[in-house]
Amino acid sequence: MKKAVLKLISCLLTLTLLFSFIPTSGIYANAASSQLEVIKEAKEDYSSGSPAGDWGTAIYKDGLYWGYFHNAVQNHIRNKDQKMPRKELTITYKNGKKGRADLWKRVGDYTYIWELKPLSYAFPPKLYSAVSQLSGYVDSDPSYRYGNTYDINILSDSFIIGLYKISYACENNGLIFYWFERLEPRPEKDPVLVPDPVPVEEKEKIKEINLKTAKVVVFGVTYDSMQS
Repeated sequence: MKKAVLKLISCLLTLTLLFSFIPTSGIYANAASSQLEVIKEAKEDYSSGSPAGDWGTAIYKDGLYWGYFHNAVQNHIRNKDQKMPRKELTITYKNGKKGRADLWKRVGDYTYIWELKPLSYAFPPKLYSAVSQLSGYVDSDPSYRYGNTYDINILSDSFIIGLYKISYACENNGLIFYWFERLEPRPEKDPVLVPDPVPVEEKEKIKEINLKTAKVVVFGVTYDSMQS
């Protein structure tokens, strides 16, 4: 039953993503492109030598979708800082191409930008592509700044959602790397054994035996009432 529910949820999430991919406007098209990038990066992380976690179990056993952990970290960070916008920031590169910053925050005259990646992007050669992507964002506008600079910080953290503990580390260059681990389900407590009810016939026998073996005290002298 649990597996069926997980599969149903996974199908609904997939349909939601598919509908969001319909390019009815530039905004929706950019959002769809961003999710496709998240899925692509998660799959690349899965096949890397230093994956963020056990993707095989998460996707094929637990029925999660490829963007699950990325989106969970985004929401966790946004929930901690209510001033951080809930939507990604659409950015136009100097060459005219579009991109979307995962996290951003406007403070005074500047916008601070962060990019979220699975763990394998913390190491070369994927690290170079992550740095290049974020640099392209920051260089596209003079008011843009790298996150976690000038004391505008996102702190590293971890949290539990469902069966998973998700952790993320924030570097001093605006890059955030996440990883996850599956928690073992808590073992069920040993069942409490309830004795079978004593039949009425047995109760009468016990009562009779108790009466026969009862002791009576008369004027300080104890007498057995054992009947032969």
